[in-house]
Amino acid sequence: MKMKWVIDNVSRLWTVLELPILVMMSLLLQITLIALGSRRKYIRSAVIQFLVWSFYLSADWIATIALGILSQDMNNDSSKELAVMATWAPFLLVHLGGPDTITAYSLEDNELWLRHLIGLLYQSYVAVYVVFKSWNLSHLNFFTTPLIVAGIIKYGERTWSLRSGSSQNFRESIIPAPDPGPNYAKFMDDYSAKKAEGYRVSLGKVIKTAPAALHNKSVANASSLRDGYYFFNIFRCLFSDLILSFQDHKSSQDFFKNNSCEHGFQVVEVELGLMYDILYTKAIFTYTRRGIFAKFVSISCTVSAFVVFCVLVDKKHMDTNQAITFVLLIGAILLEIYAVIVLLSSSWTMIWLSKRKNWVGNLLIKFISEDVPEQLKTFIFEELLKMSHNASDIKACKKLCAHRGDRVLNEKNQHEFDWSIEVEFDQSMLLWHIATDLCYYSEKSVELQSCESSKLLSNYMMYSKLLSNYMMYLLVRCPFMLPNGIGQIRFDDTCAEARELLLERKHIKKAKEACNMILDVNTEIPPSDVKGDRSKSVLFDACRLAKSLQDLETKKHWTKQEKWEMISRIWLEMLCHAASHCRGRDHARQLSKGGELLTHVWLLMAHLGITEQFQISQGHVRAKLILE
Repeated sequence: MKMKWVIDNVSRLWTVLELPILVMMSLLLQITLIALGSRRKYIRSAVIQFLVWSFYLSADWIATIALGILSQDMNNDSSKELAVMATWAPFLLVHLGGPDTITAYSLEDNELWLRHLIGLLYQSYVAVYVVFKSWNLSHLNFFTTPLIVAGIIKYGERTWSLRSGSSQNFRESIIPAPDPGPNYAKFMDDYSAKKAEGYRVSLGKVIKTAPAALHNKSVANASSLRDGYYFFNIFRCLFSDLILSFQDHKSSQDFFKNNSCEHGFQVVEVELGLMYDILYTKAIFTYTRRGIFAKFVSISCTVSAFVVFCVLVDKKHMDTNQAITFVLLIGAILLEIYAVIVLLSSSWTMIWLSKRKNWVGNLLIKFISEDVPEQLKTFIFEELLKMSHNASDIKACKKLCAHRGDRVLNEKNQHEFDWSIEVEFDQSMLLWHIATDLCYYSEKSVELQSCESSKLLSNYMMYSKLLSNYMMYLLVRCPFMLPNGIGQIRFDDTCAEARELLLERKHIKKAKEACNMILDVNTEIPPSDVKGDRSKSVLFDACRLAKSLQDLETKKHWTKQEKWEMISRIWLEMLCHAASHCRGRDHARQLSKGGELLTHVWLLMAHLGITEQFQISQGHVRAKLILE
């Protein structure tokens, strides 16, 4: 009996507090989302990702439920107290519009823009219905009209942004207008007519001057922000798997060849930051004349609603529901102020200002989670520069993108390692990852004590280790960014074999000891001859590879520096191979999770001409008639 009494009282209490709690939770979620929404593009934190995902889903759900409760209560009750609660409906509509810093959590959300359009129509109807039903019950309803306008605007902005970020509409927005080319029929009519008149007619070529590729001669000294924006408008087509013109390809190649590594990476970072804004925020609408006008109207409506409320309410005798309404108004104004601050301090605004004021500084958007060492960036940039000298045409580019270590082995004339490159890509990655670790941990302490030790050698070892670990991270955590394969199965089987080996030798505690123990295993007979191919483990094949790498010093008299230079360049080729074979939409998908080094390398390769996504080698050449 006592339990029933408790349940009944809790139920009645919840009925009273349900709506206020949901409304305040909705406001809290909006504040949290606007603060955290943009952080995920430069912070690779699982906690941030989880919080944004949770709040993103909860925000719409709670606001929708609260609106539903309001509409149901208005049908069942017409008290003055409920009339005050009815003024919360426009706030919920504003909340459904979401903050400017996040419209989509993932690319898939953009594809649901039609669902949001239906939601806009339905939820707007519900909000208007609730206000209409309570119109004569309270004088406070006069301030709800401008709030409904603000809510429709914000919800409409979100829907438009989602639609613009969807794969089909984004692709259509960057496809150039159809180009039929020179009038062939007219040309042949002129050709036939001149020939009939007795002229000897032959064909010549007119080469039209291509439009200037860059803004002006001083662009190389301009800010990274402006350069990034310029190339963003050209290279965004790659994210929809479209192609570049030969002229764009050549101008970008020349620009990046004549700039520093630091500037090149900064330009790429700006491009990726702008692409994130286009796909995951309201930027595609906000930073237009219509968007600025809509922002002005929305702010004006919110402020006017606040003024009307302050005039109508009795501040000395404000009840709980009126106090909640006041808090909602303050929250709405603060969110609008924050949105204006974000708008004014964004890279889009800085780009606009930089076209008018030379003193505006750079505003770079960092997309790498963990910071990539500057030495590694320089190594990547310089190696890509060397590769770009061979990117003369589409055939050469395809060949460069196909290399995954074999080019380096050919240069070094080390064909005994070909077997480790010719297998499937994920298998090759695992082989070289384990071999790199075995060599690294078994040689690291020796290298530090040796008179041969040098900063360059240490750098090559660091490059190899970092790139090796990063490629393994992609294999396990982001396999969709790599060529298809059974990498996860091979990885699990290899880990299982390594675990079994270590359990037999429980005294081993350190990485160096484990590496030496594995290297001590006799691998004279190939593992596949002993174990068959049921297990996909590559542990001892990698051990054989590591021993072959060590033989470069003992049998071929290579220096450690030469060996680690080769290993680091092989890893870079694998990174480039993976980058060029990952689809543009998959690169775009990772922008919402802090971005990937792989995406930076992919875009940098494209800028340097190492891409298959270009065509039109004679776009500015046309025929002319030569009469004799």
